[in-house]
Amino acid sequence: MISPFPDYVHSFWLIVSVARSKLKIDEQNVGLILQSVLGGVASEFAVVEIQDWMFKFTVFSREVGLLVYKLDVISNPSFKLTFNLCGMNGVCILLIHS
Repeated sequence: MISPFPDYVHSFWLIVSVARSKLKIDEQNVGLILQSVLGGVASEFAVVEIQDWMFKFTVFSREVGLLVYKLDVISNPSFKLTFNLCGMNGVCILLIHS
């Protein structure tokens, strides 16, 4: 599901925006949150902070990325996440969810 060696040719990048969290929000903890929601191994999501509480991360393929994107919003008592798409070569485009 996830790419252990993220590269722009084979991986598919997504954005996760954290609306609220009881955890400290940093790259490591966002990886752990993604692991808890999506499965896989936290470190292999290759989480990179792109601005406050907004991170890009990688999954293995476009198909997996689109499945994650369709999750839209994940909310529980500990955190609330919103998934968005990244464009080609990891250039991220923020789409506003209604």
